[in-house]
Amino acid sequence: GVPGIIAARSCASLTLTDFNPVVLDLLRATLTLNVVPPSTQVLPLAWGRDNVPQGMKAQVLLGSDLVYSVDCVTKLLETVNGLLDADQEAVLILSYVSRWPRVDQALAYGARAAGFVISPQDLQVFLPPCATEPNAALYLIRRASDSPRSIAAADWTWDAPRDSWTLPPHAVSERSLQAHP
Repeated sequence: GVPGIIAARSCASLTLTDFNPVVLDLLRATLTLNVVPPSTQVLPLAWGRDNVPQGMKAQVLLGSDLVYSVDCVTKLLETVNGLLDADQEAVLILSYVSRWPRVDQALAYGARAAGFVISPQDLQVFLPPCATEPNAALYLIRRASDSPRSIAAADWTWDAPRDSWTLPPHAVSERSLQAHP
């Protein structure tokens, strides 16, 4: 999509991924139509620690609308853990529309448990108020300075009972991203 085209024109190299073959074909066609540099590639990627291609590392990951269910959070964070460079400057820039408070809380809890720091960003800095979806969320997710470099999924899979979730029933906020102790 548009973020990929913009990134392709500004990055030395770029890899766009998806799991769906139809989406991958559409990405390739879009890149061809928009004449992006040949250093841009489109590859399939299934989420999960066992699916991250060996040696594929990134300083910056861009993710848009990737958080859509509690069940997807663990696989997403496993993938991010496998793809991000080991240093503290590597970052996932994640945007999505907050639809379910429990999903937001699962992301916050899972990120913290996986050794990441999640920082909400103010969308008003980028967009005028009239252009902002009321539940739009933008986060920077980085490795915590004391996080392990390799995290086994079994160490941080979130299985808290539903009645322990305490996120208020409104759009994501900095307060709602505080993980449980």
